[in-house]
Order: sequence, then C-alpha cells, then structure tokens
Amino acid sequence: MRLASVRAAIFLLSIAWASLSAADPTQTGRLPPGVTVPAPLPLGISVIGGAPSDDRKIVGITFTQDNETRVCSGLYVSARRILTAAHCTCGSSDYQVTNEDFDKGKFRAATFVAHFGNYNCDRRYIPRGDDLALLEITQPLWSTDIATACPQYSLLPAIKFAAHWFPTPPENISVAGYGFSGTAAQDLGSRQEAVVSLDSVLCATRQARGLSCLPFAEFIAGATPVRGAARDTCGGDSGGPAFFRARGNFIPFGVISRALPVNHRFPDKACGSGGVYTHLGRSDVIAWLKANGVPDSEPNCGAAE
Repeated sequence: MRLASVRAAIFLLSIAWASLSAADPTQTGRLPPGVTVPAPLPLGISVIGGAPSDDRKIVGITFTQDNETRVCSGLYVSARRILTAAHCTCGSSDYQVTNEDFDKGKFRAATFVAHFGNYNCDRRYIPRGDDLALLEITQPLWSTDIATACPQYSLLPAIKFAAHWFPTPPENISVAGYGFSGTAAQDLGSRQEAVVSLDSVLCATRQARGLSCLPFAEFIAGATPVRGAARDTCGGDSGGPAFFRARGNFIPFGVISRALPVNHRFPDKACGSGGVYTHLGRSDVIAWLKANGVPDSEPNCGAAE
C-alpha cells in the first residue's frame, strides 16, 4: 500500500473518533495545579515527541487570565512584535515574553496590539481562520543572531514565501512551543520543537471541514504518528509556529490554534491526536501584519547590537 494511502487511512480513523463538541480553545494554555510562572521549573519534553530547540524566533508567553497564570507560545515576527494565538489574549493581562527557558527568569513586558479579523473572545466561539493576535514588546528579545537583534528584523518576507509551498507541500512540518506534555506536574517552560505529519494542508475535504477546520484558511497537522510515535503540540503551545526550514531559512507556515475535536491519546491534556493551525501566507493575514507594525523588508543589519 502506498504511503499516501496509509496516511489517509490513519487520518480517517482519527476522524471516526470525533467527539460531540470541539475542544475549548480558551483552555489550551491552562497550567497544571500548583504551577506558578516564572518560578524556576525543571525542564522536560514539551512538544510531544520533541527535542530542545535553539531557534530564538520561537518564544514563550506568560499572562494572567481568569485570575490564573497561564502560558502560550509565539513567534518573534519583528523586532517589537510577537505573533501568537488570539485566544491567548482574551481577557488577559500582564504579558511577559521570553526566548530563553523560563528558569532563566529573563522576560520582557508586552502589551496587546490587535486581533486578526473579527475574532470573537466569547468562550463558545470556535476560531475560523482568525486565531491570531499581535503583542508589542518593550525591548527586543535576547538573541545570538544578528538579524533578530536589529530594528529592521522582520519575518514577513519569509511568511510571504510560504505561499510557494502550495499546492504540494512536504508530508511533514516542524512545530514548536513552550507548552507541556503532562509527563510531570511542572513539565513546561523550555523551547521544544518536533516534526509532525501535515495531514490536510487546505482542509478542503468534507472530513476536514467536519473537524471545524476552515478551508483555505486553516490546516491540520499532527494527526498521524511519525515513525510510529505520536508527535503533537499540547497545552501551552498555542500560538507557537508551524514552519519549514529551506536552505537554512526559517519559513513560518502557520500558528498553533487548537486541538482537533477528537478523543485524544492523552485525554487529560487534550493532545496527542493532532491540531488545527491558522495559515499565515494568506494575503489578508499579510496585510494585517503590515498594518500593525510588521515591516515588509528584509533584515538589514550591520554589527550586532
């Protein structure tokens, strides 16, 4: 049987597990009981099946929501802008952003800038290709990369390049975040990435639409085990990037939105069976980024600052 047929069969099996209601996206960043941030935390595997990442464009965000400290992830999209999931910013305050591990205690204060489109913070609202928000950081983040330290730094040209992966993207995609896997009570706060399956790049099929994935605005990833192992994002990874690396370049393809509305391999954590991601290479998203302070220019840095 061809690989594509095997992947399709497994994906259809995951659809057969669908529950009656979608996962509540507002709960994605909730921390386990007793965990406070940014208190020192033991480091562990965060993205299921992942490994530590040294890419500082991937960031962690702590904030207060419903009187609790919570965690989401994000993308360092320009020198003063952080791209994350909109649901991480609903009723939230006291944003702190880092591209270090949380136990380093190095955070920058951030403020809310904008939601994309007509995103609705009502808890009953299931995102429809609009689960994006921008934060502004007061100072640039730490970096070993000259490009990410200069005022001209921007990932917008790379985001625009993502459209070139259509209509035949690779079978797998990288995902990253600061979330937790549930293997330990305080297993979060380290930057992790993993290669996961790219299951439905356009969500144009009836089965994908049945999983509340908006065609041509969202995609499904992580629903098929890679080399026999479940690899997926988990609580706290919302807002983190899905991306490719091409000739050493970081190409953002999407942003982690929510878990698939299915019975998960790790039911208490609502992860392990794939998720829905917001596409970034769309013209409306690019226009929104430009309108909200993300410059449309290649980094042009001289000496490190």
